[in-house]
Amino acid sequence: MPATLQPEVLSTSAQLDALLHHAAVAPLPDIGWIRVTGADRVRWLNGMVTNSIQSLAPGEGNYNFALNAQGRIQADLTAFALADSILLETTEAGKLATLLDHFIIMDDVELTDVTSERAGLMVAGPQAISILQILGIYKEQPATPALNFSTWRGAPIEIIHAHSPLIPRFELWSDPTTIASLTTALTTAGATPITPEALAEAQAHRLTLKYPGGTATPTSLPYPIA
Repeated sequence: MPATLQPEVLSTSAQLDALLHHAAVAPLPDIGWIRVTGADRVRWLNGMVTNSIQSLAPGEGNYNFALNAQGRIQADLTAFALADSILLETTEAGKLATLLDHFIIMDDVELTDVTSERAGLMVAGPQAISILQILGIYKEQPATPALNFSTWRGAPIEIIHAHSPLIPRFELWSDPTTIASLTTALTTAGATPITPEALAEAQAHRLTLKYPGGTATPTSLPYPIA
């Protein structure tokens, strides 16, 4: 299970102030992950989503929509290429896995929902980089989105420099035990825990955008919604 933060009782305005002017940390319990494996994974997925999968080098990622046969949006996702698989980050893992599985016919492709194996944290704010540097896990980040690899007390972690035009925003992913340890370390280093309510308000004001162009909504998507 993803780590659960127990923040001090701060007003929403105080939490947003930390996000905008210092550093804030929040769990990411609503994000799911699907691992795509098999010899045909690149060719097959390239025909299933709206961006180019075959152009991704290991560690690189891009934002996509998954469409049905009529070209209507069913889900959105970010795809990250690895040496032996492709990771799909989405808030609709179950729906997306069902949709994609329907189109595996004679292809050497396997889909595995690995959401339960992973836990994540958002670290955001002008001081986010310095906080990560204090912990010794920050590396110079390439253009977003991309998976960067580091370690924390011997455990592997993945760092995503997420799209956020106003303030630096990072996602940290690892096993639940490591993320729980990182949560404590980040708050000790000075990051302010923020509640889901404060994070929702920040997203409503487009302060922390996960994807290029902002949060996907029925009025903002460039394709019709099913």
